[in-house]
Amino acid sequence: MNNLDNPDLQFITAEARQLALNYKHGFISLEHCLVATLTTPCLAQKYLSALDVTECLKWLSEQHPGTSNLTRNDSVPLTLHMERIVKHAQHLALQQNTHQITSIHILMGMLSYENVVSKKVKKIGVLFEDISNGLSLQPLEIQLRHFHKPSPVASFFRLAPSKKKLQEEIYDHASTLYTYQQYDECIAVCNNGLHIYPDLHKLKLLLSYSSYNKRDYSSAIRYLEEMIELQPDDSYWVNLALFYSQKGDHQQADNILDQLLAQQSDKDGLLNNNKGFNLYRQGRYAEAVPYYERAIQNNPSFAYPYDNLGFVKHKLGQTTEAFTLIDKSLELDKGNSYAYMFKGRIYLDQDNKALALEQFQLALRYGFTKTYGEEVLQLIKQCQ
Repeated sequence: MNNLDNPDLQFITAEARQLALNYKHGFISLEHCLVATLTTPCLAQKYLSALDVTECLKWLSEQHPGTSNLTRNDSVPLTLHMERIVKHAQHLALQQNTHQITSIHILMGMLSYENVVSKKVKKIGVLFEDISNGLSLQPLEIQLRHFHKPSPVASFFRLAPSKKKLQEEIYDHASTLYTYQQYDECIAVCNNGLHIYPDLHKLKLLLSYSSYNKRDYSSAIRYLEEMIELQPDDSYWVNLALFYSQKGDHQQADNILDQLLAQQSDKDGLLNNNKGFNLYRQGRYAEAVPYYERAIQNNPSFAYPYDNLGFVKHKLGQTTEAFTLIDKSLELDKGNSYAYMFKGRIYLDQDNKALALEQFQLALRYGFTKTYGEEVLQLIKQCQ
């Protein structure tokens, strides 16, 4: 029996395949695998009991276009992300000295880096560490590759990949490194790729986002502005405003957000939330309130505006309402580390250091430092 022939794993792979066919998606993705874990009697199901199956089935149906004509007699391919998860699961199983991959290894693989599934599962408060049971399992580390431009002779005799194929390899490798939060390595591959192919513009986007995650906001802005000049996209402008706000150039962020709000309906509430947050960072608490309220009105299931509004309400002297709003945010997303940080700051303002420390520790658990910086670590020092 090889390591993929475990009956537990076969339960979810068969169900994921059937879901892909039912929804005419034409491939098996992380999303299919997550829902299959909920709808089959597999070992990993116990960790996901807080997820609503009906809601997840609806969510799955909306993730991809239903345009495939594959039938049950056809082979259904895995997405690139799903192939990585299988390799990751094998890596985790070997660390446990077992050759048998189970649904638990697959779930741990999906939770070991940020993706659409890990974000959804984090909302119910479940992390990779909760499933590894205290074992010192290490997520997969992607090995850095260096690329070279093929010589004219190699290209002529087809001894090297075509330009299109090599560009795909470079971008896929850089994208994988970014996905696994190996930002230094991603930047190295992007620079390597742009040296070979200066017209491989989408690498600039990865350069921008990797720089942002390293908190090099000036580089993030520069690369993203270059990308916008080459390929304008509204989502790039939203991120550019965020980058300017994080850098401390709040006026430039305001200008971009005001322009976007004048042009778009903001159905998901993101623009109003970001506008409110930019005002909050300037200490303009009362001005931030209507933007957060509009974000909630536009998208009541969006967690972030609730805790953002809650904290400015606290700053305006409405602390009881602040706690209610922050708790609502955490009801929607138990993994919202910023909400725990805000709640801890309120307790600290009330000189309740014990409760403040409890909230700050939850903020750390859910990745505040990796995502936002060392603010919580500094706040913890005030509790000691």
